[in-house]
Amino acid sequence: MSRGIRLQVELKTRDRQQVEQLLSGGLQSVRTTLRALALRQLDQGQSTPAVGTNLGLSAKAVWQIGKRYLVGGLERAL
Repeated sequence: MSRGIRLQVELKTRDRQQVEQLLSGGLQSVRTTLRALALRQLDQGQSTPAVGTNLGLSAKAVWQIGKRYLVGGLERAL
């Protein structure tokens, strides 16, 4: 992971709605919930280290979640 390059993640409207719906209720695995929270925070403009600190993940893990979203979409990222 290269330092100094900010990962820009902007969720599509439909994906943002799906993330909010996923987080609003029902039982989900912890892994899925953390990934959804990471995507939401990246979408809000937070840096990967900040999101990692907020969620107890490494910056690399957050970076990988964001990259998977950008390359493969929401289903791939979750």
